[in-house]
Amino acid sequence: AAAATGDLSPPRRGRQRHNSPPAAAAADRDLSPPHRGRQRYDLPVADDVSPPRRKRDRSPSPAVAAGAAAAVKRMGDGTAVGLVSSRQLAEETAKLKAQAAERKRQAAGRGEATVYRDKATGKIISAEEYAEQQAKARQKKAPPEEINVAWKGGLAQQRAAIEAAQAAAKEAAKSFHRGFDIDADAELKERDRWGDPMAGKLKKKKRDEFDLPAPVINENNKAAMEASGFIVPQEVPPHSWLRRGVAAPVNRYNIRPGRHWDGVDRSNGFEKQMFKTLNQKRAQELEARMWAQEDM
Repeated sequence: AAAATGDLSPPRRGRQRHNSPPAAAAADRDLSPPHRGRQRYDLPVADDVSPPRRKRDRSPSPAVAAGAAAAVKRMGDGTAVGLVSSRQLAEETAKLKAQAAERKRQAAGRGEATVYRDKATGKIISAEEYAEQQAKARQKKAPPEEINVAWKGGLAQQRAAIEAAQAAAKEAAKSFHRGFDIDADAELKERDRWGDPMAGKLKKKKRDEFDLPAPVINENNKAAMEASGFIVPQEVPPHSWLRRGVAAPVNRYNIRPGRHWDGVDRSNGFEKQMFKTLNQKRAQELEARMWAQEDM
């Protein structure tokens, strides 16, 4: 019929005719093994008597989530780097403030309970046990009775205070309007001054009239000293430099020797050499300065 009409196009695929072999017969002609279809486990199987399988949790584990959170880059103050929302920024700021307050509280020890320990074993005990131990210790060791010792406050300080009080009372008894003060003039006359050119030409004092220090123990405190049992001889011995009239050597601390020194210098001469060196250095500096300013 196609040749008769002159149609040169390929033959068209028509509908299946009744005389073609059925699909079952075509499947029988396939000699390959049967294909295994994909089984879906989420659908119930009629002949499957096993218990239902648990679905796999696809959410990340806590360790993975913590690692991901730690991997976020943060700045020096602990806040996240990059674009963050206002809510996240407020949460991080509140968290940082809470951590700082907790560190400050722990460092200051506020709110912490007092820890009591046994002195013998070092174990932690309660407050009641600690109070009992302290009470027993106070009962065992009674405080000694306070003894008013006369020399515990310093005898020299007591003597100076008494002398100052006597001098103040003497001055208060004098007239407010006065001219020449005899006591003050006598005190100035008896004072020895270093470098006085007339000191050697005046009448020298007798050997027993040197300016000896006043005895620490006198009639006022003698009875109290004897009652306390602290008795030390305070008299100036005959060999003392104070009675012999020997000048005390100078030292860098400006401390005078005691009354028992016999006036013999037994040092290695360090203080004397030190003052000599200092005086030489000062003299050289003065001479150099004067020589430098000579032509000016």
